[in-house]
Amino acid sequence: NLFSQSDDTLQTSLDAMHFIPPIECARINENATHSDSLLQSRVTAITPILTSCYTSQGGAALMAVEGMISMLNDTNFFAQDLAGEDGNGGIVESSSRLTLLDLVIQVVCDVATSSARETYFRSCVDFVSDAVRYTGGKLNDRTIGFVLRFYLFVFYFGASVPTTGW
Repeated sequence: NLFSQSDDTLQTSLDAMHFIPPIECARINENATHSDSLLQSRVTAITPILTSCYTSQGGAALMAVEGMISMLNDTNFFAQDLAGEDGNGGIVESSSRLTLLDLVIQVVCDVATSSARETYFRSCVDFVSDAVRYTGGKLNDRTIGFVLRFYLFVFYFGASVPTTGW
């Protein structure tokens, strides 16, 4: 049977990628179907923006980062990714879950460190600092590592640029 062979191949491929964490919301809603639908809509909306961050032509990455700054500061797009103040009531532990905002922070850090374009740094620093402040530092462990590496990269990049001529 042709379908069973392709199903086995698909399952083998899925099993090989089991280490990739699923994207979750920080808040677990009583209406799981609505939460899943909203998360899927948010993923659908942000995917082209995140994809453009890895485009190296025409300044698309910079425009995407600047757009995400507006999404973070001017909308409630990332509100589901925030853990509550009380620390209980359906909150998923921040260090072990990967939210959409965690993923976006990782991508913005990647934009700066992979492109090494100084013109991108200001927007990337603005987004990352705003996002860390927005979450109160309650981020996935891996995201915190991305942020630390990002800040070290930007700092050392600036420190290595000569300020005077030969």
